Order: sequence, then C-alpha cells, then structure tokens
Amino acid sequence: MRFEVADRGEGPSWWLYNNDELLAWPDRYFVSLAFAGREAAIFKSTAGGVTFEIFQCPGGWRWRAVQPVDYYMAYSSRVFVRPAEARRAGREVRHKVRHAKGL
Repeated sequence: MRFEVADRGEGPSWWLYNNDELLAWPDRYFVSLAFAGREAAIFKSTAGGVTFEIFQCPGGWRWRAVQPVDYYMAYSSRVFVRPAEARRAGREVRHKVRHAKGL
C-alpha cells in the first residue's frame, strides 16, 4: 500500500494505492501539494480511530472515513455491489493504511 501526493492537472490531492489499484482518495483537491500531503499524513495516522461509514451511491455502495465532526477524510475509489463488500474494503484500508509508504 502506498500514498501518492501530486497535482495531476486538476489540483493537488492524494491517492492511496494497493499495488496499482486505487483504493481511496479524499474526493477533493487542495490549495497546495504541502496541504494535500498533510491531509494524507493525517488520514494515515488517524484512520484506525475514525468511523468508516457505508453509503449508497449511484451503481452500488461505497465507504468513507469520517472524523467525529462529520469531516469526510477519504472515500473508496470504487463502487461495490453489496454493502458487505464496501464494509470489508473499508476495514482493510483502516487496518493497513498506517503501513502505507510514500509519506
């Protein structure tokens, strides 16, 4: 698992990958690469203690990591057919993200 912080033309943001599969991103762009990197580092260090919610979206289900003040830190990059699949994927990210490289 690894983080990438970059500006791909739409603005600075971060992305979390497992091998070459995109797992999560914050679903927004930041004012600078430094700010995007800081937000990625915060997600990495706090993901074990935040709530991972499952929500319905067009086409299926996704997960999102939520801080207690309803600040959405990250979203799954893909849509899952069943809520249980989204829940399982969110748990996997929650438990493994602290070991991610790239920050």
